[in-house]
Amino acid sequence: MIPTRTPYFQFIGKDRYGVVKSNTATVILNNPKYEIGDLSGVRNAAARLFGWNGDESAVGLFFDPKATKKVENLKDCENSTVFVSNIVKPIS
Repeated sequence: MIPTRTPYFQFIGKDRYGVVKSNTATVILNNPKYEIGDLSGVRNAAARLFGWNGDESAVGLFFDPKATKKVENLKDCENSTVFVSNIVKPIS
């Protein structure tokens, strides 16, 4: 059995449209037929989950809720809590 590689997302701030019902999510990185193999894929998944339509340039990944410790390696976010923050101005 292959061990599950999972980051736990916690969204901080406000989502783009104000429609996200939950600010937490989990993504399994090693799903059959849909495997995330790099940090760009994690950002894309976070952008989809939190209302940014997969625009990975719109979100940042951090290890702390104050968004000071940036995630720079996919391996580091496995089985960790990753804080997701929008890095562009929300549409008003």
